[in-house]
Amino acid sequence: MYMSVIGSRSNSLGSSNVPGASIANWTSHSNLSCTSATLVTEKSQDVPCPANSRPLDKVKKEECYHCMASLVASKEKMFITQTKLLNEVTWKTVMQIAKKHAKSAAQHLSRLSGAIGPERIYADWQWWILAALPFPHLVRVLDCFFHEGIKVFYRVALAILILFNKHASNQSSDWYAEATKNGVDHAIDKFCRNMPASPTKLLRTAFSIRALSSQYISRVFIKTEMTLKSKQVITGSRLVRSRSSDNLPTSQSQVNIQMMSHTLTIREVFGAYCSTRWFERNQKDERGNRQAYFGTGETFLFSLHPLRAKYPWVGCLEDNVEGPSDQKEARTPHANSLFMAADNTMITIGGGDGQAIWMDENIRFGKTDRCSTFNNPPLCPSGDFEIRVLEVYGFSGA
Repeated sequence: MYMSVIGSRSNSLGSSNVPGASIANWTSHSNLSCTSATLVTEKSQDVPCPANSRPLDKVKKEECYHCMASLVASKEKMFITQTKLLNEVTWKTVMQIAKKHAKSAAQHLSRLSGAIGPERIYADWQWWILAALPFPHLVRVLDCFFHEGIKVFYRVALAILILFNKHASNQSSDWYAEATKNGVDHAIDKFCRNMPASPTKLLRTAFSIRALSSQYISRVFIKTEMTLKSKQVITGSRLVRSRSSDNLPTSQSQVNIQMMSHTLTIREVFGAYCSTRWFERNQKDERGNRQAYFGTGETFLFSLHPLRAKYPWVGCLEDNVEGPSDQKEARTPHANSLFMAADNTMITIGGGDGQAIWMDENIRFGKTDRCSTFNNPPLCPSGDFEIRVLEVYGFSGA
């Protein structure tokens, strides 16, 4: 894979040498470009990557690629996305945080983008860093990246926009003329290749952006991913399971629906949208234990009668809460991410200081409380209830 990918990239790279080293500049760039082309970075752990821990002239390029690819296997931090969907999520995340934390630069970029639109510009954000930045800048950026993860790339991307806005905001500037003549996408690429700021100034600009915490970036990322996924899923529904008090099931009812994903559980009064297959309750974690809770932030509760209301995951709401970043980071503890749980004796939706919906193994009796995951009130006044009618819907294409 390495040689097939790098063959298409090497013609566009220069042949100058890295200062103080005998390795060609294009060789070091090719490893980084190859990795970004095949992996597209965003998850990580501390690995002995040649790009930041030892001279590149002492490591074969295949070994360098192997070290970079090993970032994919990290379980601790998110460095690398590997699907088309998640790649789209990353650049949409950059666009969203730029609108909030680099507002003037984002507005200027939108004006200059013209007919092609700003989305096309943001889609290339990783190439600004991995393919276009001068080698001294790239080494400093990667050094921070391997220690702190993907948020470094997000910060550097915003810093590039801020610096570009500073140099291109004046209509008499050369960069403004470049953007209007050849397009802002080419102008930003050229700006990165001829970065007027030193590596120190680039990083200082990146890390001076306030309130851009990892927790905030993660919330924007998850919310964007949920939005993109929901557009693909909701294409129609079909009844998977129906029962009433005259047709009481046994625990076999769980078997009938456990292979369905994106199911909708509706009672006369309330229900829940469950984004994950119930079968995942049988999967094991890294220690070999069965998962107690599973699911994603797409899950939500709703009430139909007597009150119509929707109760989304609290993590979707916290990025709109004002306050210091350290206070925001403390607002999403583990107890706020308990979406779904099930075993042979019960089914639960929502956890943390209570259970939003709990049903017994016969799906006949249940209870509802406030829970931290959805911050919902009890979905029926008494708290305890008897199930008279229950229907489970699955969405086609899920």
